[in-house]
Amino acid sequence: MTLLQRYVLRYVLVSSVIVFSLFGFVLFYGNATRHDEYFLKALFLSADSFFLLSGLLIPYVLSYAVPLGFMAGILLSLGRMSADREIVAMKACGLSLTRIAAPVFLLALLATGLCLLVNLQWAPQANAAFEQNKERLFFQNLDEFLSAEKQLEFVAAEQNFLKGEEGDPSATELNPAESFANLPHETAFNGLQAKRDREALETTGPSHENEVSRYVLSVDSGENGVWRNLRVWFMNAESEPLALLFAESGTIRFDEAEGVLWLSLKTANYQQFDGSSFLAFRDHDPIPLQLKGGVRSRSLKHKTIRELLDHRKELKAKGEDSFQADFHIHKSCALAFAPLSLGFLAVPLAIRVGRRETMFNAGLALSLALVYFFFLTIVPEWLENVPQARPDLLVWAPNILFQGIGLALFRSLE
Repeated sequence: MTLLQRYVLRYVLVSSVIVFSLFGFVLFYGNATRHDEYFLKALFLSADSFFLLSGLLIPYVLSYAVPLGFMAGILLSLGRMSADREIVAMKACGLSLTRIAAPVFLLALLATGLCLLVNLQWAPQANAAFEQNKERLFFQNLDEFLSAEKQLEFVAAEQNFLKGEEGDPSATELNPAESFANLPHETAFNGLQAKRDREALETTGPSHENEVSRYVLSVDSGENGVWRNLRVWFMNAESEPLALLFAESGTIRFDEAEGVLWLSLKTANYQQFDGSSFLAFRDHDPIPLQLKGGVRSRSLKHKTIRELLDHRKELKAKGEDSFQADFHIHKSCALAFAPLSLGFLAVPLAIRVGRRETMFNAGLALSLALVYFFFLTIVPEWLENVPQARPDLLVWAPNILFQGIGLALFRSLE
C-alpha cells in the first residue's frame, strides 16, 4: 500500500469512526428511551443489571450505525479531498481512481465481515438475552410495575387452557372457567347456581372461536403485595372482552419455570359475557393464567443463522412452509452487506459532488441511508404476509440497486 493510499485509508477511517460514534449514540439513546422504565428499575436494583441491559443493546446499534457511519465517513473525507483537488493531484501522480479507492473498498469488506458476524450471530443472541432479562426484570418486580401502571397486559398461551405434550397420558386441560369447576358450593354466594354452573362448565370444552389471546390485569390500590379491586379481562384476538374476573382483594405471583401467573383471590366472581356462566366465591385455590412462552420464548428474530438453518431443515423435513425462516435468513444476510453497497455508491458520489460542507455530506449520507434501509427493512416487512410478492428476495433489491448505480458512476469517472 502506497503512502497516498495509507493517507486515504487513515482519513476515511477516522471520519467513519467519528460519525459512527455519533450515530451509535443516537441509536443507543433512542432504544434506551423505548425501555426507559426497565433501565431505571435495573439501575435502582443494581449497576450490574443496568450495564448488562445497556451492553445487550450494542449489537443492534452496530448493525445500523456501522453502515451509516461508514457511508458518512466516505462522503465527508473523499468529498473534502475532492473539493481541495487532492483527488486530482493523486491522479496526476499516476494513481488511477481504482487504486485511490482501493483502501476504501478494503474497509468496506472489513465492515461487511463485521456486520455479517453481528447480524447472523451476535445480534440475535443479544436481542434474545435482552428480552429475557427485561422480561425477568419485569416479573421479578411485578408489584412495582403494577403499582406504577395500574394496568398491565399479558399475552396468553396459544389456547386459553393449559395442556400437556401431545400424546402425554398425564396431559391435563385447564381454562379459566374450568379452574372454578372444583369450587365447593358452600363457599359460593349462591351454592345452587354455582353447582349448575360447574355442571355446565364440565361439559363445555375450550372454543377456538372464543380463544383468549391476552389478559388485561388492572387494580385500584395495593399494600404489601395485596391488591384491592383486582380485575382480569380475558380478551380475544380482536380485542373483544370474553370474560371478566373480579376480586375484592388478591395477590399475584409469577412462576418463571412454567410461565404461569398465579392469582390468589378473595371474594371474587367470574362472568363470561356470552351468558354461559357466572360464578361467585369467597375463597379458591390459586388460579393459573398460562402466558405465552414466558422467559423461554424465542422468536425467529432471536435465532442465530445456524439455528435458523436448522429450523428451516426441520420444517422442510415435516413438509411445512419455511417461508418465514427463509425471509429472516435473507434479511439478515442482506442487511450485513449494507457497508459494501453504501460504500460502492458513496465513493464515486463523493468525488463527483466534491463538497467541503460537513452538514451537506452528513445530510446526504443520512438521506441515502434512510432510502436504503426503508426498502431493505420496512417494505419487505409490509409484504411479509404476502409470500407471492417474494419479500425474501426483495430484501436484496437495495443492495443490487445501490451497487449498480455506484458501479455506473465509478465507470463514468474513470
